[in-house]
Amino acid sequence: MPPGWLQRPATQPSYRDHEESEWRAWLLASVASQRLNDNDKAREQLAQAKAVLLQLQQKWGAEAFQKYLTRPDIQVYYNQLG
Repeated sequence: MPPGWLQRPATQPSYRDHEESEWRAWLLASVASQRLNDNDKAREQLAQAKAVLLQLQQKWGAEAFQKYLTRPDIQVYYNQLG
């Protein structure tokens, strides 16, 4: 089960176009699931984080996305994707 705010339909205006924070939320949910020894859920959530990040890359284009990945705060998250 995804975090509470991710359970809402993607068609709701308040949750559309938030890939930049959504992929990190999925990643954090995955880390939490790992710590709770729910490895199946952790893998699903990690896969979801990667999928949303790919959507972000496609939306922004390669150049902007690569610049985004150079941010120190984003590198901390990105390096946890494995």
